[in-house]
Amino acid sequence: MVCQTESLMLSLPEPNFFFPESHELLPADSESSESPKLILNEENCQIWYMKDDKFKTRYILASDYLYFKDTSFDVSVEGKVFIEIWTDVINLYLKEFLYTVKYATAEFDWVNMNAGFQFRFFCFRDKFEQFVCTCYKMLQKFKAKNQQQRFDAVREDKLKEANNFFFQDPKSQAWEYLDSMLYSKDYPKHLMLKALEELTFERFVEL
Repeated sequence: MVCQTESLMLSLPEPNFFFPESHELLPADSESSESPKLILNEENCQIWYMKDDKFKTRYILASDYLYFKDTSFDVSVEGKVFIEIWTDVINLYLKEFLYTVKYATAEFDWVNMNAGFQFRFFCFRDKFEQFVCTCYKMLQKFKAKNQQQRFDAVREDKLKEANNFFFQDPKSQAWEYLDSMLYSKDYPKHLMLKALEELTFERFVEL
């Protein structure tokens, strides 16, 4: 049997710079491992540090809290919809990068909070600085005006999901409305759907 390989292009993958080069553990430091310590305190930035001497791993877990000056994202349906779509668009934008770092046992993700975002970093100790810098450089390169294809895909999925709610049986809809009023404090589905329909790409870029 003869294999046709003329059109088959094989190549090595791009170098993955997030694999560790050192597997040494830092020496124990009881003073730094008792409780978190404030090591930087400036007007717009605080850094807290706590060393782990219990599990003795080669990893660093760090969180970065980014707070908005404009808190209108919290208090309007439009703001809620914008944050949800922005987060999904960013996820699509970073998909290939996150796939790469995953194989070096590194993770980067974020959680939408009421007043901003919590960014979370997890990677080998000797690659931590390079990893965090690369993550922020990727975010800096993000330009909303270049994301129309991703925006359209995310918005379409959100619209389908919102419209599907109204095809549920009345009891399920009633329970979800009750949950949004009493527990989740979320906006009613019909208001979210209206905001989604009104959110254009031009408005997304403007916000």
